[in-house]
Amino acid sequence: MRVEVRLDAVEDRMGRLEARMDRLDTRMDGIDTRLRGVEQGLSAVSAKLDALTILTQQIGSKLPSWWQMPAAFFAMMAGLATLIGLWRMLEKSGVF
Repeated sequence: MRVEVRLDAVEDRMGRLEARMDRLDTRMDGIDTRLRGVEQGLSAVSAKLDALTILTQQIGSKLPSWWQMPAAFFAMMAGLATLIGLWRMLEKSGVF
């Protein structure tokens, strides 16, 4: 009789353990679903960062060299000096 009582107790414990395992499986499925969502979100963020890196590299390659800005400045100054010289020459000749 004692053996039957112990067997019943063991079967009861096993049933409770199985119920707990089922609940844990259900919770793990929910966690797995959430982790997949996080993984997809991180993948999207990573793709955007990759696109931003590529865009930054493209913008960096389009920037002028160090010598182009001073050259443009001096060319503009030469052009303005030429226009001022022409204006003064035309004023002296009486056109204006």
